Amino acid sequence: MSDISHLSRRYDRAANRWQAKMDRFGFGPAYRHMLGQVALPARPLVALDADTGCGTFAGAALDFGLSFAQLDLLDPSARMLAHASEMVGARAPLRCFATDIASHEPAACYDLILCAHVVEHCADPVATLAQLRAMLAPGGTLLLAVSKPHWCSLIVFLRWRHRCFEPAEMRGLLARAGFGTTRGYPFPSGVPSRVSHGYCAN
Repeated sequence: MSDISHLSRRYDRAANRWQAKMDRFGFGPAYRHMLGQVALPARPLVALDADTGCGTFAGAALDFGLSFAQLDLLDPSARMLAHASEMVGARAPLRCFATDIASHEPAACYDLILCAHVVEHCADPVATLAQLRAMLAPGGTLLLAVSKPHWCSLIVFLRWRHRCFEPAEMRGLLARAGFGTTRGYPFPSGVPSRVSHGYCAN
């Protein structure tokens, strides 16, 4: 079984409880705080939430007030994808893809890509980031949330065996993937401020 298949099966088993966990830890408000600091076009956007999980990042974007001409949700876990679709509901024109980033084919079409806590599970983070960059339309924006070192992250590691990246290291990975401009956005409080860090890359 591939690492992706193994991980997606674990997320399938966790799907029914995942959104409650995200709500309890405050990730939705953390993502909305980040969105409030990023300059995005005012027009309706064509967007992708890559490995959306239960849709927390996409839901935060909708709650923040972003408008989407099209919103694609991608996740290899079918159960997570079903929860994400329910979260978005009828708030945006929606397409769902039960696959992983490497198998998603659209190129140079997204104004905005959301990607929360994905690259730390990838064997080659630079290759994954380069694939995401190839999906961005000219002038498009990638918004990332990535695990950072903290003793709280050790608790997550014991369950999910993920990696953590210092902000300087993450900026270096983004540069190697071909992004020209990267800005960091620390989360202000709670669990997200301890275990995660936000990035905007163009």
